[in-house]
Amino acid sequence: MPATTSRAQNRVAIGQVALVGLIAAVVAVVGDVIIYSLALSVGVSMFMPAQPGQPAAVLRIEMVITAAILGALVGTIVFAVLGFISTNGRRFAIVGIVFLLITLAAPLNLAIGHAADGQTVATLILMHVVAGGSIIGLLSRLGRRRAKFASDAGAANRPS
Repeated sequence: MPATTSRAQNRVAIGQVALVGLIAAVVAVVGDVIIYSLALSVGVSMFMPAQPGQPAAVLRIEMVITAAILGALVGTIVFAVLGFISTNGRRFAIVGIVFLLITLAAPLNLAIGHAADGQTVATLILMHVVAGGSIIGLLSRLGRRRAKFASDAGAANRPS
């Protein structure tokens, strides 16, 4: 019977990870769409090349949404992989923060290459931080809960 319990606990954990990943994606998308919309409404051009070497155009909302969803998907997968190695949510937070800092290179590169104005770059950085922060925060919080759940389950199975 212990094997059955273990499988059920893994399914619950994977279900929890998927649910929190979905919630993180929604929070990241909503946060970024609000920032994007506010920026456009106050006159930020959001004029930039979609990829290096391409002509500049206004950043489309679909790209903002897609980027936030992909970030949440990658974060959820990394969290799940690290979750099988360790139930420590702190490890994921560290990896997530490092990845967030690396992704800031894209908007900073636009500034260095003068491919976008300062307001657009600042808005993109804010959108990165909001999306990354929500994804890292939500998944890390789940990690702490899983660690507590795992230690509680282990203590319950130990003979007194």
